[in-house]
Amino acid sequence: MWLKSPRRVAALLWLYFVVELVQALVEQEVRRQMRRRGVRRLNLYPEGRPSKAPTAGLVFAALAGHRGPLFDGQGRCYARSTTKSPSPPSRFLNSSVLKRRLRA
Repeated sequence: MWLKSPRRVAALLWLYFVVELVQALVEQEVRRQMRRRGVRRLNLYPEGRPSKAPTAGLVFAALAGHRGPLFDGQGRCYARSTTKSPSPPSRFLNSSVLKRRLRA
């Protein structure tokens, strides 16, 4: 078992807290943008069901494959996304993928 010391247990709990915090911030921002744009529901479930309050998991699943290039320390690109994505994540809310999933 790798949690042999109290320090490691504390570190794992801290990491779990950070993950929960990031998820809460993602959910809050998505819901804020939905209100701002007048979007009542997002069809993010695999079967197309709408969600009034999308979870971070649903948002991350919808963004899967939306990766940009990776750069080394000198600014050279060493990896690119292998999946075809219709738009970069910065424009996700305006993308055709999301527009198909929106339900007013």
